[in-house]
Formats: sequence, structure tokens, C-alpha cells
Amino acid sequence: MQNKGMTLPLLNRLPGLGERLQPLSLCNLPTPLVEVAGPGSCPLLIKRDDLSADAYGGNKVRKLEFLLADALRQGSRSVLTFGFAGSNFAAATAWYARQQGLDCVSLLLPQAPEPYVRSNLLLQQASGGKCVQRDTTLLLGIEAIRQMLAGRLSGGLGAGRWPYWIPAGGSSPVGVLGFVNAALELQLQLEAARLPAPTDFYLAMGSMGSVAGLAIGMALAGMQTRIVATRVVESRFAGEHKLRALLAKTLTWLRPLHASLPDAEALMQRIEIRNDHFGAGYGIPSAGDRAAMAFLKDGGMPADPAYTAKAMCCLLEDLRGGRLANARPCFWLTCNGRSLQPLTRGADWRRLPAVFHGYFDEPAG
Repeated sequence: MQNKGMTLPLLNRLPGLGERLQPLSLCNLPTPLVEVAGPGSCPLLIKRDDLSADAYGGNKVRKLEFLLADALRQGSRSVLTFGFAGSNFAAATAWYARQQGLDCVSLLLPQAPEPYVRSNLLLQQASGGKCVQRDTTLLLGIEAIRQMLAGRLSGGLGAGRWPYWIPAGGSSPVGVLGFVNAALELQLQLEAARLPAPTDFYLAMGSMGSVAGLAIGMALAGMQTRIVATRVVESRFAGEHKLRALLAKTLTWLRPLHASLPDAEALMQRIEIRNDHFGAGYGIPSAGDRAAMAFLKDGGMPADPAYTAKAMCCLLEDLRGGRLANARPCFWLTCNGRSLQPLTRGADWRRLPAVFHGYFDEPAG
């Protein structure tokens, strides 16, 4: 099945991929590439993945085109994924899994309350997804085992089959393919507009799949652009070692389709991981993050405090500090830009497990 806006360039570049996996059509591609004035009127390209799909946008849907297709190919009837309570990926997975007739269980860690947390939890409830929160990764791991066994042994929809395991953010080798394709998509847009390749890509790094896919896709496209990855989660979840491992796993998966791909170490040389914008904790915005959100909103674009704000804050500070003199930066806007109200109409937070009620009882923001 082809995407509404274009044939996936990854399938053209790696024709053997279609024999192994045919992605679903969830996105409207290509997503817009726009130019805005940054600080000092510096031209700034923005890749608007917030508009990637009609119902729920953002970079997560790119991954789900491949992941849910793989789940269906394997005959799975349910999916199991992970994140924080307000996880954009968990919410998107619940919504799009339902469209494919798949059950979804989201295993979640607590986080600071923000309005978007409420919206994403309501979407999970409206999608019929099951949400479970545990206080630590150890307890979440134990719960994951329990849910896997329950999915295998119960008499429900997924009976007799293991749930399809999707790591946090969809960052498995299959999920990474969504952003390998995104890099090739951008190359076609730049060529059509007769624009040079950006010198720098700025984007948030949480589960690392978007960063890994962009690096591999740039290698396929022959682009030498540097990636500035702003870490937005604790270092135990994301960092140089984990990113190198994800790159290596994905390259191993792809190499039978393209033998001349560089190794993970060569790709790591293109990536600068910035650890200076994580701040007080996951999803807790600093004053600079709030200013970055205001900058995007003034341009008619969405922002979230957990991902977009921190990455844009990093870029704006680099521009103002002269770190990008004579550069052509591109910001990858990865959050969802669609209103969730039409999707959550009729949802009731009181039907969520009691552990989630505090996100609605307490003031957010």
C-alpha cells in the first residue's frame, strides 16, 4: 500500500525491502519543508512532521507505518509498547493499532503533569488501549513479562499469539526505517526546490530512533549534514553507547539489502549529542524551553515541553551564540500538530486506572 502523497523513496532505493516488509499507509507524505526567519533574520528550514497525518501527526507515525505492518505480517493480534505517562508514541500506537484491528497495551512510567499528558492519556482511553503505570523500570519490566504471558494465554483477542513487542518510541530496526525514509524524502524535496543540503539537522533525542534513521538515510542519500541530537530523557535511556548499538542493529538488518552502507562508528562521527538541555527532568521545561515554544507558536507551529521545546532551545541558543555562522540549519519538528479533541470526544479520564487520575486532579503546566 502506498502513501497518499508519494511512493516511499526508501522502497525505490532498496527494492528488496518491499519483499520483506510492505509498510502501511498512515502518513501524508512528504511533510512540508518551510523557511522561517530565525534570530537575526537567519534563514531557518523547518521540516514539519507535526503534519505527517490527518488524525495524529508527528514523527511517531512514520515508525508506525513499518511497525504495525510488521506486526500484521507476523500474525500478531496485539502490540505492547512503553513510554512515560504522556508518551506521544504510546498514544499514537494505541490510536493507529485500533485502526488495524490490533489491541494495544502501554506500559508507562510517571512524569511531570502537563496538559499534553492529559490529552494523550485520553486518546489511549478513547482508543480502547490498556494503560499500566509502574514507578520504576524494574517493575515495568516485570509487568511487561506478565502482559506478554497474559496476551499469549488469555482467551481474548490476542489468544494463542505473543503480543508484538515495540520498544519505547518505536526505536527498533524496523521502526527506524521510518526515518531512513524521511531523510530520502527530504533529499527529494531539496532537489525539487533547488536548495542545498542543510549543514546541520537539529532534533530531539529520546528513544533515538529518529536520530539513527536520519543518519542512515543521509548516508544512503550521500548527504554530509551534521546531526545535532538534543537529549531529552535521562542518560540511562539515551546516549552515545545506546545510539551506537541501535545503529549497529539497524545496519545489520539493512545490510543484506544494501551491502555498502557505512558502519555504526562512521555514522556516529556525523552526530553530536547535546546533553546540556535536559534540565530539571523529563518533560519539565526551562525558561529557555518556554521561549522556544513561544518562538514556534508565533510562527503558527506547535511545541511540546518534553521534546520540541528542548531541541529548539538548543538551536536558538546556537544561533544567537554565533555557533552556526554561515550555516544552513534545519529543524525537524517532531511533535504532533493535530488537535486530539475530535479523537477524544466522549473519553472520560475516570475510566482510566486510578493511578492516572492525579494527572487530571492536579494543576498542569
